[in-house]
Amino acid sequence: MTKFKLVFFKFGNNLIDYLFYFFIFISLYFALMSPNLTLGDTLTPQTLGEGTTWVTIVFLLLLVGIVSAFFVFKKFRFSMKWLFKDKGNIVAPTILFLVVLIQIIFVLHTHPSIGFDPGAIHEALTGTHNNELKAYFSLNTNNLPLLLLQHQIAVFANSTSWLLFDIVNVIFLDVAVLLNILIVALIDRQKVIATIYMHAVWILAFPMI
Repeated sequence: MTKFKLVFFKFGNNLIDYLFYFFIFISLYFALMSPNLTLGDTLTPQTLGEGTTWVTIVFLLLLVGIVSAFFVFKKFRFSMKWLFKDKGNIVAPTILFLVVLIQIIFVLHTHPSIGFDPGAIHEALTGTHNNELKAYFSLNTNNLPLLLLQHQIAVFANSTSWLLFDIVNVIFLDVAVLLNILIVALIDRQKVIATIYMHAVWILAFPMI
């Protein structure tokens, strides 16, 4: 490989990495800014967005405090590096395990109904004579395999509750996380710890993706 090709290849890889980090960050940011997390005077449509959520305040204060302490206090910076990097083989799996426990507790105590496509697919399990659902699946035929899969699960478990499918969703989500970590381990073991941290943050922010 010529020097020009090597430089171009490295530039392309770095560009892809930075774009990935950028989109991951803005996705996480806007998820935390979601109106679904809004409290107080922002619950009504007329004032939606005029207030500030407690989630936003806590998140921003913690973020500013940690970033400031990291750059200002040398001892704090070394402590964080020792804890999350040097001891990452122990700390990262522990954090992921605790986050999964939080995820399970959250789902068992909430298991809310979901709108949009998941709601239509779930409603079709019982509302088989609903003309609107028939029209929906005639336009969104790509969701028919998922409907058939959920129907089979409902028959096997003898239940069509949201809790059942939230649990199934959590299982598939956590299996996907484990597969991602294993794939990264096969490609580059040095990135495994960072991968575990990233997945832990995402599960904590989105318990039921």
